[in-house]
Amino acid sequence: MLAHKAVCFRITKYHAGESWSLEDSSPIIHSDTFFGGLAWSYRELYGKDEVEAFIEACRRKALLFSSLYPCKIGGVTLYPLPLNFFIDVRELFKERPWAVSEKIFRKLIEGVPVRELKDSLKVHGGVLYAADEEPVELRMVKSYKNVRDRLVGSTDLWRLSYYVLGDGCGLRLLYRV
Repeated sequence: MLAHKAVCFRITKYHAGESWSLEDSSPIIHSDTFFGGLAWSYRELYGKDEVEAFIEACRRKALLFSSLYPCKIGGVTLYPLPLNFFIDVRELFKERPWAVSEKIFRKLIEGVPVRELKDSLKVHGGVLYAADEEPVELRMVKSYKNVRDRLVGSTDLWRLSYYVLGDGCGLRLLYRV
Protein backbone atom coordinates (compact mmCIF):
# COMPACT_ATOMS: atom_id res chain seq x y z
CA MET A 1 0.00 0.00 0.00
CA LEU A 2 1.33 3.43 -0.95
CA ALA A 3 1.60 6.14 1.67
CA HIS A 4 2.04 9.85 0.99
CA LYS A 5 3.94 11.69 3.69
CA ALA A 6 5.44 15.10 4.35
CA VAL A 7 8.44 16.13 6.40
CA CYS A 8 9.58 19.64 7.26
CA PHE A 9 13.25 20.43 7.70
CA ARG A 10 13.74 23.29 10.15
CA ILE A 11 16.60 25.31 8.68
CA THR A 12 17.50 29.00 8.66
CA LYS A 13 19.46 29.44 5.43
CA TYR A 14 20.36 27.47 2.33
CA HIS A 15 21.80 27.76 -1.18
CA ALA A 16 20.23 25.85 -4.06
CA GLY A 17 22.19 26.50 -7.23
CA GLU A 18 20.39 27.51 -10.40
CA SER A 19 23.43 27.49 -12.69
CA TRP A 20 27.18 26.93 -12.60
CA SER A 21 27.66 30.14 -10.60
CA LEU A 22 27.29 30.41 -6.82
CA GLU A 23 25.79 33.83 -7.49
CA ASP A 24 22.46 32.34 -8.63
CA SER A 25 20.19 30.65 -6.12
CA SER A 26 16.69 29.19 -6.19
CA PRO A 27 14.10 29.28 -3.41
CA ILE A 28 13.29 25.67 -4.37
CA ILE A 29 15.58 22.68 -3.89
CA HIS A 30 14.57 20.63 -6.91
CA SER A 31 13.88 16.93 -6.52
CA ASP A 32 16.80 15.85 -8.72
CA THR A 33 19.23 17.90 -6.60
CA PHE A 34 17.77 16.49 -3.38
CA PHE A 35 17.87 12.92 -4.73
CA GLY A 36 21.49 13.32 -5.88
CA GLY A 37 22.52 14.53 -2.42
CA LEU A 38 20.57 11.75 -0.74
CA ALA A 39 22.08 9.04 -2.98
CA TRP A 40 25.61 10.40 -2.45
CA SER A 41 25.09 10.46 1.34
CA TYR A 42 23.61 6.96 1.27
CA ARG A 43 26.68 5.69 -0.60
CA GLU A 44 29.04 7.35 1.87
CA LEU A 45 27.23 5.74 4.81
CA TYR A 46 26.36 2.29 3.47
CA GLY A 47 28.55 1.62 0.43
CA LYS A 48 28.12 1.09 -3.30
CA ASP A 49 25.98 -2.08 -3.19
CA GLU A 50 23.43 -0.56 -0.82
CA VAL A 51 23.10 2.66 -2.82
CA GLU A 52 22.49 0.67 -6.01
CA ALA A 53 19.63 -1.17 -4.26
CA PHE A 54 18.26 2.19 -3.06
CA ILE A 55 18.43 3.65 -6.59
CA GLU A 56 16.75 0.55 -8.02
CA ALA A 57 13.88 0.95 -5.53
CA CYS A 58 13.47 4.53 -6.73
CA ARG A 59 13.53 3.39 -10.37
CA ARG A 60 10.65 1.02 -9.63
CA LYS A 61 8.82 4.07 -8.23
CA ALA A 62 8.71 2.46 -4.80
CA LEU A 63 9.98 5.77 -3.44
CA LEU A 64 9.17 9.18 -4.99
CA PHE A 65 10.25 12.66 -3.85
CA SER A 66 8.93 16.14 -4.53
CA SER A 67 11.01 19.27 -4.69
CA LEU A 68 11.54 21.04 -1.37
CA TYR A 69 9.49 24.23 -1.03
CA PRO A 70 9.67 26.81 1.76
CA CYS A 71 6.95 26.53 4.42
CA LYS A 72 5.85 27.91 7.75
CA ILE A 73 6.03 24.82 9.96
CA GLY A 74 2.51 24.02 11.15
CA GLY A 75 1.12 26.77 8.90
CA VAL A 76 1.32 27.91 5.28
CA THR A 77 2.90 25.50 2.81
CA LEU A 78 3.89 26.31 -0.75
CA TYR A 79 3.30 24.38 -3.97
CA PRO A 80 4.35 24.96 -7.58
CA LEU A 81 2.03 27.10 -9.67
CA PRO A 82 -0.06 24.65 -11.73
CA LEU A 83 1.08 24.98 -15.36
CA ASN A 84 -2.35 25.30 -16.92
CA PHE A 85 -3.04 28.41 -14.78
CA PHE A 86 0.25 30.12 -15.54
CA ILE A 87 -1.08 32.25 -18.43
CA ASP A 88 -4.14 33.49 -16.47
CA VAL A 89 -2.04 34.42 -13.45
CA ARG A 90 0.55 36.22 -15.55
CA GLU A 91 -2.14 38.44 -17.09
CA LEU A 92 -3.52 39.44 -13.67
CA PHE A 93 -0.35 40.21 -11.71
CA LYS A 94 2.71 42.31 -12.54
CA GLU A 95 5.03 40.07 -10.52
CA ARG A 96 5.32 36.55 -11.94
CA PRO A 97 4.53 34.01 -9.19
CA TRP A 98 6.77 30.95 -8.87
CA ALA A 99 4.62 29.26 -6.20
CA VAL A 100 1.17 29.30 -4.58
CA SER A 101 0.02 28.61 -1.04
CA GLU A 102 -1.74 25.31 -0.37
CA LYS A 103 -5.06 27.12 0.10
CA ILE A 104 -4.83 28.69 -3.38
CA PHE A 105 -3.41 25.49 -4.92
CA ARG A 106 -6.46 23.51 -3.77
CA LYS A 107 -8.86 26.11 -5.19
CA LEU A 108 -7.04 26.13 -8.53
CA ILE A 109 -7.05 22.35 -8.92
CA GLU A 110 -10.75 22.28 -7.97
CA GLY A 111 -11.35 24.43 -11.05
CA VAL A 112 -12.06 27.84 -9.50
CA PRO A 113 -11.09 30.41 -12.19
CA VAL A 114 -8.19 32.69 -11.28
CA ARG A 115 -10.24 35.74 -12.30
CA GLU A 116 -12.81 34.91 -9.60
CA LEU A 117 -10.06 34.70 -6.98
CA LYS A 118 -8.22 37.87 -8.05
CA ASP A 119 -9.67 40.16 -5.37
CA SER A 120 -8.86 37.68 -2.60
CA LEU A 121 -5.25 37.10 -3.70
CA LYS A 122 -1.96 38.83 -2.99
CA VAL A 123 1.53 38.27 -4.36
CA HIS A 124 4.33 38.47 -1.83
CA GLY A 125 7.91 37.57 -2.75
CA GLY A 126 6.78 35.85 -5.92
CA VAL A 127 4.25 33.65 -4.10
CA LEU A 128 0.49 33.80 -4.59
CA TYR A 129 -1.33 33.82 -1.22
CA ALA A 130 -4.91 34.24 -0.06
CA ALA A 131 -5.36 37.76 1.35
CA ASP A 132 -5.85 36.39 4.89
CA GLU A 133 -2.69 34.21 4.88
CA GLU A 134 0.54 35.21 6.56
CA PRO A 135 3.42 34.83 4.06
CA VAL A 136 6.36 32.50 4.59
CA GLU A 137 9.31 34.63 5.69
CA LEU A 138 11.85 34.16 2.91
CA ARG A 139 14.46 36.53 1.53
CA MET A 140 17.46 36.26 -0.74
CA VAL A 141 20.80 37.51 0.59
CA LYS A 142 23.92 38.19 -1.45
CA SER A 143 27.25 37.84 0.28
CA TYR A 144 30.25 39.66 -1.20
CA LYS A 145 33.85 38.70 -0.50
CA ASN A 146 37.03 40.15 -1.91
CA VAL A 147 39.48 37.37 -2.75
CA ARG A 148 43.12 37.62 -3.70
CA ASP A 149 44.89 35.34 -6.14
CA ARG A 150 48.25 34.86 -4.41
CA LEU A 151 49.95 33.51 -7.55
CA VAL A 152 49.41 36.56 -9.75
CA GLY A 153 48.55 39.14 -7.09
CA SER A 154 45.17 40.10 -8.57
CA THR A 155 41.94 40.51 -6.67
CA ASP A 156 38.43 39.51 -7.56
CA LEU A 157 34.98 39.97 -6.10
CA TRP A 158 33.37 36.68 -5.11
CA ARG A 159 29.59 36.53 -4.69
CA LEU A 160 27.32 33.97 -3.12
CA SER A 161 23.54 34.19 -2.90
CA TYR A 162 21.45 32.20 -0.48
CA TYR A 163 17.98 32.23 1.06
CA VAL A 164 17.21 33.04 4.68
CA LEU A 165 14.02 31.72 6.30
CA GLY A 166 12.27 33.41 9.23
CA ASP A 167 11.50 31.92 12.64
CA GLY A 168 9.28 28.87 12.48
CA CYS A 169 9.97 28.32 8.77
CA GLY A 170 11.71 25.50 6.94
CA LEU A 171 11.65 23.40 3.79
CA ARG A 172 8.89 20.86 3.12
CA LEU A 173 9.42 17.57 1.30
CA LEU A 174 6.58 15.37 0.10
CA TYR A 175 7.37 11.72 -0.53
CA ARG A 176 5.62 8.47 -1.33
CA VAL A 177 6.65 5.02 -0.09
